[in-house]
Amino acid sequence: MVWIVRCEIGFVEQMNDVNDALRAFLAPLASVLDACDPHWAVFGSAALSLCGFDVEVHDVDILTTEDGLAAFRRRFAGCCTCSEVPASTLFRSSMSRFSMDGRQLEVCAGLEVCRQGRWLPVEVQEVTVTDGIRHCSREECRRLLQLFGRAKDLRRLDLLFGTD
Repeated sequence: MVWIVRCEIGFVEQMNDVNDALRAFLAPLASVLDACDPHWAVFGSAALSLCGFDVEVHDVDILTTEDGLAAFRRRFAGCCTCSEVPASTLFRSSMSRFSMDGRQLEVCAGLEVCRQGRWLPVEVQEVTVTDGIRHCSREECRRLLQLFGRAKDLRRLDLLFGTD
């Protein structure tokens, strides 16, 4: 089941540097996420940015447990409305999408990716902590791009890491 959640919460001021703005947005959320699930982690383009890559960040993807997602939903229940959206044929998970201060925050639990007709669990195996923000390490970002295997992931993989 996937939920769209909209919250009216202001966390970040207008900033020029994408990475600084991302850190300013996520830093206040880190303690909330820690309380929900101490093993949460940012992945996707936001993790790449936090690792120092110059990438465009359209949304912030966070992987957590089912209990962590439920706790996060409860934490923001007073300011959020939810609606169900259809599942993807490539990814499946329990997910809530939060709109906060103009940013999209996607909190996923039980994330799986379909590769060659088989559903494989997605787990963050190597975490780096920056300013209290847990995110995929550079190598973990590379591994997940390879695992996801979409054309955009493979282009990003080649652009950021080159071909092996």
